[in-house]
Amino acid sequence: MTELNYQESLEIIENFMEESRIREYCTDICKGECCGECYNSENACHRNEGRRLGCSIFLCNPIKRLLLKRGTRQLYNRTLQKIEEEICGVENMYFNVNTQKMKDNFSINKDYFDYLGLLDIDYIKCLMEYLIKHNVKRYCIDYRDISEIRKKYKSK
Repeated sequence: MTELNYQESLEIIENFMEESRIREYCTDICKGECCGECYNSENACHRNEGRRLGCSIFLCNPIKRLLLKRGTRQLYNRTLQKIEEEICGVENMYFNVNTQKMKDNFSINKDYFDYLGLLDIDYIKCLMEYLIKHNVKRYCIDYRDISEIRKKYKSK
């Protein structure tokens, strides 16, 4: 049983988000809409500790439905819940500063990130490339287009 600290967990998630192009999609197309008012607040990550684990792992519902099958979605939700439990003393892990003390006390079993290995990263990159190329916002995803992409991808 391998335990990971905050930084190790953040690196795993950030590497996945970069490699899969989800981070690029969220940054360039959605422009961080999930950050909401936090981006302009005094608690914003870019004004404090840098990217937060809770925010880094977050997937909005349209992207979650698009990328995660039911079983993987349950594993993702379990991991998200565990991270939320570990970020103790913080009312809201998204809109509050993650203190150094909290980071120092953070510990999670590496197995919580196993769901990432179940995902087809090449397929996810293919989907993200389509959404980025066509500037498709998260609430404008046409699942008929996605179905066509899925068929083309599987025929390769």
